[in-house]
Amino acid sequence: MFHAWNIDQGASRIGQVFGRANARASLLERLLAFALLVFLGLLLLAVLIPLALLFILGALLLATLRWMRNLIIRVRRPNGPLDGRRNVRVIVPDEPER
Repeated sequence: MFHAWNIDQGASRIGQVFGRANARASLLERLLAFALLVFLGLLLLAVLIPLALLFILGALLLATLRWMRNLIIRVRRPNGPLDGRRNVRVIVPDEPER
């Protein structure tokens, strides 16, 4: 049968295990508990660091793509290099000619 696992229950259970290991006077149990904590910490870092790098690289890629898209849009806007109009001076009818 399916049993819903609550993270509070798991954290409580892990706390009980480490609490019992710490309450006992056995040095071996304390060393094993410490080794388990170190292993879990290294395992967590081994997962989090690559995920963080992937996130950063993905964000940089998206920012670069957005910058390139905006560059293309700016080039095609009026008065941009690809506008196709010549730069001419507009003469206002009331203005005297030079």
